[in-house]
Amino acid sequence: MTFSTTTTTTTTTTLLCLLLASHQLLLTSASPFRHRHLSKRQLIPSITSSSSGGGYTPQYTTCPSTPLIRTGVNDTVGDAEKAWVDGRTEVVKGGLRAFLEGAGVEGLNVDGVVNAGKVPKVAVAVSGGGLRAMLYGGSILSTFDSRTNTTNTTTTNTISPASGLLQLTTYLTGLSGGSWLLASLYTTDFPTISTARNTVWNTDRNLILPFGGSEDRGGLGQFVESVGEYKEFVDDVVGKKDAGFNVSVTDLWSRLVSVHITNASNYGESQTWSSLANYSAFQNHQAPFPIVTFVQRTSGEARVTIDAHVWESNFFETGSNNPAINSFILTPYYGTYLSNSTPT
Repeated sequence: MTFSTTTTTTTTTTLLCLLLASHQLLLTSASPFRHRHLSKRQLIPSITSSSSGGGYTPQYTTCPSTPLIRTGVNDTVGDAEKAWVDGRTEVVKGGLRAFLEGAGVEGLNVDGVVNAGKVPKVAVAVSGGGLRAMLYGGSILSTFDSRTNTTNTTTTNTISPASGLLQLTTYLTGLSGGSWLLASLYTTDFPTISTARNTVWNTDRNLILPFGGSEDRGGLGQFVESVGEYKEFVDDVVGKKDAGFNVSVTDLWSRLVSVHITNASNYGESQTWSSLANYSAFQNHQAPFPIVTFVQRTSGEARVTIDAHVWESNFFETGSNNPAINSFILTPYYGTYLSNSTPT
């Protein structure tokens, strides 16, 4: 296999950037990680909401007196999710009517179908695969979305027969690159894909060196121009570390990915996953219920095993239906030290 000089140089400087950033992260604080006893205080996930102080560093707050964990779930959903889905079902009824009327099926009693009370629960899953998965999943959602202008002006004026399926969807899930798509849409109040493409996504930037300017400058030029921004991201992660929380290169990676998928202030550093439930599209049930999935890998394992636990996280709860876990914790309090489901 032959690599061009530009590709080789870019790869080398990319690795150099990550190595220097990781080295800086390890050296910035001379003290080891400090493990704080939370003492009935909440650990808000590492991207904190602006109402909790802003910035990337986690914040502490008082936990509620009620249990934070729901155990013995046995594939049941939490009360908050159930209540939200009931609200979404009412919205889906309107989408179902519009979809069936647009289908133009001769003899179909649309009123009878919609009023029968048996609204389908549709779920759309977006696979993993990095940026490619995000873009491919986005193209499918665009086709499913009745808000999309799907008029084909180059041939005949037609609407995709799949248009409106997104308005019938109750659940939208993603993992890895698919979760990038979910994060992008829900951090920006669920715009159309065309709006996301034009005003939110920065897909023309290098994934590892997003601040490197023109590709014509080559790897070294990109590296030099990215150093300042890398330092800001390192400072973000160091702030988290100095507050007493574990950090890893994943923190740096998440900050880099955010440059490409959101136009939120400072690339979403002041947003939490759970705080996105306050956005109007979700509050008004105008977007599906989002679920991010991921697979557990124990520290030291070289690869994910076939017996690995599958976890899921929504705005309300995070946990696993795996029999060994069979529990969910309230997402805003994910990371809190607990004893018998009670903060310690």
